[in-house]
Amino acid sequence: MTENLRPLPKEALDWSEAARAASLETLVDRVRGQCQKAIDWYVTAKIPKKRVAAWLRGLIILLTSLAGLLAVLVPILDDPPFVLPPASISIVAALSAAFLGIDRFFGFSRGWIRYVQTELKLRTALNAFHLAWYRRCSRWTGPGSRRRLRRVQRAQASGGAVRLDSSGGGHGMHAHAGLIFDNG
Repeated sequence: MTENLRPLPKEALDWSEAARAASLETLVDRVRGQCQKAIDWYVTAKIPKKRVAAWLRGLIILLTSLAGLLAVLVPILDDPPFVLPPASISIVAALSAAFLGIDRFFGFSRGWIRYVQTELKLRTALNAFHLAWYRRCSRWTGPGSRRRLRRVQRAQASGGAVRLDSSGGGHGMHAHAGLIFDNG
């Protein structure tokens, strides 16, 4: 999945009164799909950066700790079981600094965090889009439209992260992980 996001295709949508709802749903589905495609890309692309960043940070912690321990332990021991050249502690500390430099130069840690932040922003935007869309839909006339509108307004006020209706039977509107699903 290395392709860039492209604008939505300019298919002719029918905006006549009879086909308006279907055209709106098609357009909303396209927007949802594009946003989900971008989210999926960030979810996949962050994995290699996370792995490299974790390894580099682990090595940095290990080598820095080892350099500190060697600097303290070597002078304390009267008869050390091993002989360390005087520069060995500096070499271990320099390796630690080199791994930190590699991480900073290639941006593994920052890139990973940036991808996570972008993914979360896209998810938040998609959730807000869903809530706005369902709020718009709940204003349309029909049985229970006022009740649906109140539920969507509560979900928007709370960020959509709460379950709006726990009734079973497949009826009502439910929020899960910030998304609203209209089941009837």
